[in-house]
Amino acid sequence: MSAFPRMITWLRSLHGFASPGEENLTLRQQLRVITTAWFFGAVWMFIILGATLSQYAKSLGAPEWGFGIIAAAPFIGALARLPASYILERFGRRRQIFLITLTFSRFLWVVAAAIPWIMPESTRPYWWVMMAATLIISWLMDAIGGTAWMNWMADVVPPRLRGRYFAFRQKATRPVVLIVMLLVGWLLDVAQRASEVEPGLLLTMTSAILMLAGLLGMLDIQCFTRLPDPAPPVPKRGVSWFSRFREPLGDRNFRRYLAFNFTFTLGMGFMGAYVLRYVLDVAQLSNMAAIIMLGAVPMLATALVYSFWGRMVDRYGKRPVLVLAGVFVIFGPWGWFLVTPEHWLLGYALTLISPLAFAGIEVANFNMILGMSSDGSGRKGAAGRAPQVGGSAFVALHSLAVAAGGILSGLIGAAVAGAITDFRLEVATLGLTWTYHHVLLALSAGLRGVALCIALTLVEPDAAPLSTAARHLISTLAGQARRVVTLPERIATFGLGAARRLRSAE
Repeated sequence: MSAFPRMITWLRSLHGFASPGEENLTLRQQLRVITTAWFFGAVWMFIILGATLSQYAKSLGAPEWGFGIIAAAPFIGALARLPASYILERFGRRRQIFLITLTFSRFLWVVAAAIPWIMPESTRPYWWVMMAATLIISWLMDAIGGTAWMNWMADVVPPRLRGRYFAFRQKATRPVVLIVMLLVGWLLDVAQRASEVEPGLLLTMTSAILMLAGLLGMLDIQCFTRLPDPAPPVPKRGVSWFSRFREPLGDRNFRRYLAFNFTFTLGMGFMGAYVLRYVLDVAQLSNMAAIIMLGAVPMLATALVYSFWGRMVDRYGKRPVLVLAGVFVIFGPWGWFLVTPEHWLLGYALTLISPLAFAGIEVANFNMILGMSSDGSGRKGAAGRAPQVGGSAFVALHSLAVAAGGILSGLIGAAVAGAITDFRLEVATLGLTWTYHHVLLALSAGLRGVALCIALTLVEPDAAPLSTAARHLISTLAGQARRVVTLPERIATFGLGAARRLRSAE
């Protein structure tokens, strides 16, 4: 046996892959397969959502308003979750649906990255349009396969392990993602500097990175080919799935919840694309700096507070956390008004309020939709009533509200960017110049405020009073502030104590 086959055999045994023909994997082996797959998937996800795609789109000739369309693409794809839920209930075969649709979805990223090499030069003005159309199809396939994956994993990963396992899965991949972040940022900066001498090099580099991301994404999916389906769903004949929407839509509290998610996503959807363009084009920071500021630092910051927000939800309820975190999320966009090429540290520090608070909204939102999508197992529904019978219909309507908000958000970003591309407002007293990016930032903050007002109308009978949760949050923040303020004193005290111990030992 040569060295390469021996290496493949060793990797399979290490990570729990089954040998050809083996289907009876233990639970531990199955979890190792899923974790190994996510190492490829996490790298794919970071690359496609980071500076690489933005720089690639710009190199293809995308106008400023075009980034709004690109930002809306994932939300357009999310619309496929509705028919995906029906297909799963009608035909079953979730494993096959997952493997086929997501393999095709990831392959389309390779196709999108290859556009400059497979299309004639005469079509260059339409390259970015072809890329956007390809990505929309990819996201549609991703939504179908993702719905099947969630349904499949619910049976693979036991409920007693689910929370701990997926938290571990996220933590395990973070070091790899951070290394890839820094490497990609360095490559983009090198290519951008060299493109001044050799035009087109940045396009070549971003194309190659996206193509590699697509291949890694396909590897992520192929890891699941040996994973068995422990309980394939039985196809249901005569499914009248869409009629089940009447039950959740008849719940006033659920309608308010949909309004909150729609409005909040409306204010968030365009942010990623245009904040990235602001950092690169207006603040004139490097690709490495943009990746660290918008990727690495927020990822590490949210990792520090997830447990805190989780304990808050468990102790005080979902609505109080949604409201309190929503208050802080409003202030994040205003920090970008102070970020300039010369002075960016203070403004950027203020922007970090958003990701820290957004972690709380994410935790509360996830737990709230789980509670609202009761399947009749005896838990209370959205308004503390008897269990509701909506099941996946609740989740589907939630996905539809988020998708609608994201699509409209991308279109709003495109409209503003296209209408006032050359907008400039000189603030002489502060030495600042505000552009159309700042108009979008102010609009985002306003929409987040509207979403907060809607969150205040939500009903959660078992939740603690908002004032009680607020006092706990304020006391925690005050305690952390005291620790920061007294840190130099504590370091000095520790140093003096250590010095005394050394002298006494002598």
